[in-house]
Amino acid sequence: MLSRLLRLAGLVLGVIVMATSANADSLKDQIAPTGKLRLAIAISPAGGAFWCTRTENGYAGVPVDLGREMASQLGVFR
Repeated sequence: MLSRLLRLAGLVLGVIVMATSANADSLKDQIAPTGKLRLAIAISPAGGAFWCTRTENGYAGVPVDLGREMASQLGVFR
């Protein structure tokens, strides 16, 4: 009886994993259809949790870091 339950649990887990990866591909196509994630940011001289600042290398701040992480997880980070 226990082995049947373990087999069933393994089967359910396998189906969930396959459905999740298929859903992630669909999400990638919706969020970044061109293969690039586009991110809107707000710029402020002081910066902050919701604001970005302009630096010599581009932009920095929490929204930029979150965008980079999202792009990385979607597989569109260059």
